[in-house]
Amino acid sequence: SAGVIVPCENSPVCTPLFPVKKIKDHGQPTECRFVQDLQAVNAAVQPRAPTVLNPYTILLQVPPTVKFFSVVDLANAFFSVPVNPDSQYWFAFQFNRKSYTFTRLGQGNVESPTIYNAALKASLDKLILSSHSALLQYVDDLMVCSDTEEACAQNTIALLKHLQAEGHRASRSKLQFVRRKVIFLGHVITADGKSISPKRIEAIQQLPHPCTKKQLMSFLGMCSYCRNFIPNYAVLEAPLRALTTSAHAPSNTLQWNPP
Repeated sequence: SAGVIVPCENSPVCTPLFPVKKIKDHGQPTECRFVQDLQAVNAAVQPRAPTVLNPYTILLQVPPTVKFFSVVDLANAFFSVPVNPDSQYWFAFQFNRKSYTFTRLGQGNVESPTIYNAALKASLDKLILSSHSALLQYVDDLMVCSDTEEACAQNTIALLKHLQAEGHRASRSKLQFVRRKVIFLGHVITADGKSISPKRIEAIQQLPHPCTKKQLMSFLGMCSYCRNFIPNYAVLEAPLRALTTSAHAPSNTLQWNPP
């Protein structure tokens, strides 16, 4: 009904669509979202140079004088960016023996994060915040930070109104409104500094031992996200990183010595 999906006849492309469980906190009801496997499409695309800053660089932009924070998470963010009608056939799929396609950017498209990040940044550049405040953006995750509670509230409300006027939707359940401590990009942010969120630490602790090179690369990716909080990380990582650059195939089994 929103026009995000439309019938698509005679497309030369048809990619798989399957449900994936959303990661929820303990005790919350299980939800699923549909994910499109666009590996074949992505292989045919020459992606533009990414413009999304890494989280560490973004967090360095937090002004040292701020004390209050708000975090805004945009809902179905990619759907706010339309796809040119001449390119929509690339995202075709079948359901109940009928062909459909997306008219908006979708999850799994190699270009989606870069395109969306640039589009949202251009939109947010029109927004003017009060002095001694900052707005940080990582794709569809936003954080407002100000030196006073009143300024943070005013800036957050101005941001929400601007997003609505520009056609974006914010998640009410994920909104962190004017707090002294927030979770942003997997970090706990306060006026005193930043630390790794307990949820991210728990996620790493619960990971099984990687048994293939591909699994090891995924594990190191999660750990590397926290490298600034791990003393001598490069030294600790080196023997594991060496395994990922060896001649072993990604599916080869890794052998672990007994603890």
